[in-house]
Amino acid sequence: MLFFSAMRVIFDIVMYFKNNGHVINVFPIIVFIDLFLLLVNFWLVAWCGWLLATRSANIKDAFSLLFLFYLFGLPLGLIIVMGVSEFQYGLSIDIYDLLSSVVVGAWLGGTISTGLWLLYLRRSRRVAITMVNP
Repeated sequence: MLFFSAMRVIFDIVMYFKNNGHVINVFPIIVFIDLFLLLVNFWLVAWCGWLLATRSANIKDAFSLLFLFYLFGLPLGLIIVMGVSEFQYGLSIDIYDLLSSVVVGAWLGGTISTGLWLLYLRRSRRVAITMVNP
């Protein structure tokens, strides 16, 4: 899961510049907000992967942060983008214009899969025995 999440973030960044390279000249603040959220996502995924590889006991807390980021990242990002577009650029954007079935599906998939992994990490005896390094 973590490998594919990291690859998805890298793919999203590459496709963002490939498809929306001209947008940075028109809406630079929105582009930087999107890129910041993508980089935070990549950092959290890489951190969780490193903690898993080192068998750290902190993996439960890291996955909790990743779950919270997935749960609140999209709604918070939409609110920020809508606010910036209205106050900075004078554009009124309807939330339904920003949401698509792909975006909602990716958000639900990431949130549900991370939540299931978090439950497993918190409740599994095998994880409690394996993840012992500080």
